[in-house]
Formats: sequence, structure tokens, C-alpha cells
Amino acid sequence: MDFFTQNMTRLIANELEKKTGKRPYVIINRLHRSKLDANREVEHAAQGIEDAIQAWNNFSEFILKAKSEIETKMGRGLFFDIHGQSHPQMWLELGYVISPE
Repeated sequence: MDFFTQNMTRLIANELEKKTGKRPYVIINRLHRSKLDANREVEHAAQGIEDAIQAWNNFSEFILKAKSEIETKMGRGLFFDIHGQSHPQMWLELGYVISPE
């Protein structure tokens, strides 16, 4: 488990709440990546393991529920996907997907 990333995520959420007065949704996958790679499609993420498939489904449902609530309450929102890397160069990767909608 990547505890540093979890702590960093909570710190970011706390700072966003201080700045905006609104608490962001925080969804943390506490399974090790060797058990469930939640950033992949379920076939690859869960490796055919029934418990991992259920965990992937639950994780995805939490995200969809949060997205729906945000759209209902705010109209739109911002999604951060924070996870650790093991680059020997200590890179920081920033990726984004912005749709024209």
C-alpha cells in the first residue's frame, strides 16, 4: 500500500476544503496494485479473480456516485487521480483528459 500517496491525498483534500469551504470527495483504493489495478479495465485490473472484480465494481460505483452528486450539486467538477510511481528518476507525472464538452 502507498501510504504516502494516501496521506498526500488527504492533505490536498484538507487544503481544498480550507480554500473553498467545500469538502471534496475522496475515494481511496486500499488494495495493493498487485491485487487490483483500479486504473485498468476490469479484465486486466482484476485478473479474473472474483473478489477483485467485486472490488473493482465497488470502486467504480463510488466514483460514478460521486460524479453524479457533483454534477447534481455543482453542475461540474474536477477529478484528481493521485497514485504513486516507482520511477528511479523521481519524476512527477501530470496527466489530464479534457473533453470538448
